[in-house]
Amino acid sequence: MKNLRGLFSRVFSAAAAAVIAAGCALSAYAADTSDVELDTSEAISVGNWGTSAKYQYDTFDTTRMTKDSEIKVEFSMDTEANKLSSSPIELVFQSWESPDTSMAQPDGSVWAKVSAAEFDKTTAAFKYDDIVKAYGTDNFEKVSCICFTATDVADITVKKVTVTNCIEKGSHYVDKEEQKEQNKNNMIFTIIGIVAGIVIAVVIIVVIMNKKSSSAYDVASGEFVSKKDTKN
Repeated sequence: MKNLRGLFSRVFSAAAAAVIAAGCALSAYAADTSDVELDTSEAISVGNWGTSAKYQYDTFDTTRMTKDSEIKVEFSMDTEANKLSSSPIELVFQSWESPDTSMAQPDGSVWAKVSAAEFDKTTAAFKYDDIVKAYGTDNFEKVSCICFTATDVADITVKKVTVTNCIEKGSHYVDKEEQKEQNKNNMIFTIIGIVAGIVIAVVIIVVIMNKKSSSAYDVASGEFVSKKDTKN
């Protein structure tokens, strides 16, 4: 019985160490940032304030952005222009979720237009500080969608969108009760997974020990007994 207790103790210790190590690894990874390239395969040619490409929060969550983030866009123009006096493309931060910003309309919507900080005939860059100023807050939890629209300068088609220095996971607003239920379910599945892993490990060890020893584990007594005795 003591051997069995020692076995369970070692298995539980190993499992706990694995869980702690995984948690530390995830925390370290979450602190890293990377550039995110958005799919532009469905972008269309537009002009006069039309939308060439848009991304809802389930495609790109703007809460992933950091203070070092910048949105870079590559586009083509369907009209010739020797010199541009203003950008042919704008960024829009849109919400229909009643965000806490002075830019929100009575119906809870926001259509915040952001001018390009830098641009030429094929590229434009939008700065984080300009986005915050246009949207009215740096809390992007209720940004429902970002859009890239043409101005009245030329017809454009978005070709590439890159958001720099993003964290791995966003935190778009969700209902607290819904989040609580989701967290509870996630915890239940995690516990079930850990317990199942421990049980499988114990079973494997017991099987191996049974094969290699002259004793067998007796479930009824909780002890190892002689295989000869079990046959009688």
